[in-house]
Amino acid sequence: MAGSATERQFEALVENIPGIVAYMDIVQVDDPAHSIPHYISPQIEDLLGYPREAWLTDDELWLQVLHPDDAERMTRADERTHNTLSSLFAEYRMIGRDGHAVLAGRDGRHHRAQARRRGP
Repeated sequence: MAGSATERQFEALVENIPGIVAYMDIVQVDDPAHSIPHYISPQIEDLLGYPREAWLTDDELWLQVLHPDDAERMTRADERTHNTLSSLFAEYRMIGRDGHAVLAGRDGRHHRAQARRRGP
């Protein structure tokens, strides 16, 4: 994130929560199945072993680390929430870089990208 005072306060708050906080999904109007990662707290590295930067640059990494038994269900659920902009609460497993399974919970909403107005 950039360095405004508000953004620094946000980061200070979420980076001290014992869990992962992400602001990841802005649904693109022309491609509702695609989202852009904007922020993920650094705790992701300790939990799953993949560099934080990888989560911010590879929008398909989460698909690669989904537990095989949960992948189809989560892929369908994620696609449905992207297309309908609905809420999603789900529990699923992810596979860490070292092979261990991690139980994850997701509670979030998708929002359609909007052009930002500049100026007065």
